[in-house]
Amino acid sequence: MSGENTVVYGATKVLESAGILIANNALAAASALYGIEADGAGFPDAEFVLTVNYSTTPTDMSLLSLYARPMDVDGDTDTDAPDATRPNVFIGAFQVDNRTGAQTLVLTPLGFVRDLPRKAEYYIHNNGTGQAVQAGWVLKVTPRSNKAAP
Repeated sequence: MSGENTVVYGATKVLESAGILIANNALAAASALYGIEADGAGFPDAEFVLTVNYSTTPTDMSLLSLYARPMDVDGDTDTDAPDATRPNVFIGAFQVDNRTGAQTLVLTPLGFVRDLPRKAEYYIHNNGTGQAVQAGWVLKVTPRSNKAAP
């Protein structure tokens, strides 16, 4: 139907392809920045997918939280680096299953985030799963936006 709202996607960017072990209640940074203009084709929204591996069963329905550290917020001045007790800008959470092995998770509750910071570093907070996230986790982001159908 002409003029109806449709969703469009940009190219997926890997923010981390081989993350370090994240102990329970600890925080780890993804290795790449994500910028709306530089990486997201100007799209303000995005979908995040996290793949993790547990060697010991985590607590069912516990969370791995995604945080952003906005960069270049005042010229080239960045916000403070987060730590586990003050993680910074909350983006969303990934809900884990109580099983070992690999888990591919989408951000809850919608699977995507609206109005991301213009440029940011991203962090995973192992927020009380009871177990360590094994080294090798992967975080990907896919920009998305809405446009009118032709």
